[in-house]
Amino acid sequence: MVQPDVTTLGTQDLPVEIFNRIVSLLRDIKSPGVDHRDSLGWLNVTHVSRIWRATTLANPSLWTRIPMGIGMNWSRLFFERSHPLSVDVDVVQVTSANPWEDLLSLNFHRIRSYKLISNIQNESEDPTYGLLQQPSEALETLALSGFWRALESPRLESHQYPRLRTLHASLFAMPLDTFPWRGIGNPGLTELKISLGPAIGDSDPLDEIVQTLARLPSLITLALTVYPDHDRIEGGSQVDHGVKHTAHLAKLADLSLKTEGNFFLHFLDRVSFSTSVETSLLVHKAARAIDPSLISSILIPWISQRTGATPTRHLSFTETRNRYVQMTATASLGAGSRAFLLLPIKSSIADAFDEVLQSLGPSGIKAIDIEPILELTRGDTLTRLASACHECTSIRLLPIGDESYYTRAGEVIDTVRQLLTAVTPIERPPFPNLVSLDLTAIDKTLISALYANYLPTNSYPAMPPTLAQGLLDVVEARGDGGGVMPQIYLPWWTAPFPAQFDQVMNALRSMPGLRFVPEGSKA
Repeated sequence: MVQPDVTTLGTQDLPVEIFNRIVSLLRDIKSPGVDHRDSLGWLNVTHVSRIWRATTLANPSLWTRIPMGIGMNWSRLFFERSHPLSVDVDVVQVTSANPWEDLLSLNFHRIRSYKLISNIQNESEDPTYGLLQQPSEALETLALSGFWRALESPRLESHQYPRLRTLHASLFAMPLDTFPWRGIGNPGLTELKISLGPAIGDSDPLDEIVQTLARLPSLITLALTVYPDHDRIEGGSQVDHGVKHTAHLAKLADLSLKTEGNFFLHFLDRVSFSTSVETSLLVHKAARAIDPSLISSILIPWISQRTGATPTRHLSFTETRNRYVQMTATASLGAGSRAFLLLPIKSSIADAFDEVLQSLGPSGIKAIDIEPILELTRGDTLTRLASACHECTSIRLLPIGDESYYTRAGEVIDTVRQLLTAVTPIERPPFPNLVSLDLTAIDKTLISALYANYLPTNSYPAMPPTLAQGLLDVVEARGDGGGVMPQIYLPWWTAPFPAQFDQVMNALRSMPGLRFVPEGSKA
């Protein structure tokens, strides 16, 4: 066997470009622990040898991330040793006293990345905020998070930072219609992420947003979050339909949009981009009711176009913290895949559920995840879902909420019954291609729980059945109706067991197609 020719290079033998790159990566290494020394963790890796330590410490690239909050002398030393290179600065401002103000102001022209988290709620006392009045030819990344309700001129205006490529602003106290949309960014901006509070006036901030986007031809990543106004009375759309500017984002590759429904749909109507763009679009339920005409004229055509290019493969139905059902659509079956659309199944969207479902291309949907939710089982949503997604091969029950076991058992059995059995005796059970029913979210206490909403009438037996018996009855009813029998997965529980667990296990062992998997494992 031929041995490879291994040549050992000393520090002095490395090409300058490679060595500088190595050193620039070392600056971000952190040491274990959470104390202040974490900011200087990279010092540990300089103790390789005397020559290595001397060479790395003398390299300006090692000092280009300025530590703030561990002493003025350290911060000043970093600025000095990194000269003349551009530097990155992260500031967490918790009080109005800022000993670094003069130091940052003096070196602002060298700052390449400036990230500010300000917990000061009186912006007039925030000296770090004042830095943004200075122009800079070096600034490429600006990330702001604070309580400011306005950004006065000339902050964020395009002429201030001609080399700016990344702009983040998380300003939930600032109304959407107060943000200075007209002046932000420059044609070279590639990443824009804005989080704001709801609009406070009746004007149309969307028009300014669209005009701003039209001036950003290089934009690759766009994220816009508008926090919902939970106090607003639901009503019709208040968007002004007078002038409709439009924008096409030719280079956009990633879009995240989280807003109330009417704004959401008007945005999709005015801003165009390729169907290959990775999207994460979430509609808040909490604001105004969505105009039904916008669902048919904008939402459904957009979904159809999107799924025509990239078919939907996975749907999930969950309950949000605001206690409404949310449908999530994903184009991939892979674990951790990003959802491209999240919609509240409420009011006008619930009324148009069949049309929305058809626009998603239900014949291509292979997997469905469902959280047993009372609101889902009350209507015919599950029945309509089951009849449309006839090519689905996998159904998974998601972990159940915090209700009593009695209530949760009833919601589980109602969910499974509507998914697996036919509505009328003359119909065949839905999901003719179902292969897997994953019930591993059910724990041993829930499987043993009694429930009383098992029968369609009020004639309950003296002792209500357990969830295990109810599941067995549903599976047998599916078989009697001629439905294909899927593989059913339950966890293999370990001691201690609830009372009468032997009867529970006897019911489960007679269930066709049942497999136990180790508790905590995936089916």
